[in-house]
Amino acid sequence: MIPCRFLCLAMLALSLSGLSCTRTQEFNVEKTSPNGAYRAKVEARVKTDRMSLTGEFNEWVKIQIFKGSEVIQSDEWDRKDAWESTFIDDNSGIEWVGDNVLRMGRPISEPFTDEIVISNNTDEFLKDLGVSCSKYEQFKIFDVAPRSHLILRATPVTPWLSSDGVLKYSLGYGGTSQSAKDFEGVVDQPQQIKPRDSGPLKFQIAINTKDLKSNFSGPVK
Repeated sequence: MIPCRFLCLAMLALSLSGLSCTRTQEFNVEKTSPNGAYRAKVEARVKTDRMSLTGEFNEWVKIQIFKGSEVIQSDEWDRKDAWESTFIDDNSGIEWVGDNVLRMGRPISEPFTDEIVISNNTDEFLKDLGVSCSKYEQFKIFDVAPRSHLILRATPVTPWLSSDGVLKYSLGYGGTSQSAKDFEGVVDQPQQIKPRDSGPLKFQIAINTKDLKSNFSGPVK
């Protein structure tokens, strides 16, 4: 006859084995641009360690952009973290805000938005262009026509204090032209040291021919 003490321990072990030490979140979004030319497919999976005191998690993310049936942009990563927020937390608002403009980030809840004017001053299409406003917002733009411009509406950009005591609002951008030349840069909108209470700011991103840099470095000697 099995002692009651061993029977209770066995039942406890069985019940604990059925409990997972991780919590899994999954995020799957697939959205088509208004004109039907582009499609964004975003997949994410986060596994959080329930036993971790720091909230450690493992995150896998895959972002694909299609033009018709062709994948024109793909990004995938797998990371472990315990301090930063997850991709799912920071990108619950994914939407096409134009025929060729995808916004990724948190939903806009501010009373106003900043304005970003992008000018393609070159004689070729810009195949892809990314604009990073903050860790909570970015834009992916495709096939910007030569000698054209477009306007984006962004969540108010978060400032940072420079070494000379001036609040600055910065945007980073970069991309590739139709001839496979790269470009990148940062634009600043300096302000005085005071809370921003005057409303929206306006940023100007201009891509000129001289900004296009070839990836080809020539034959190795």
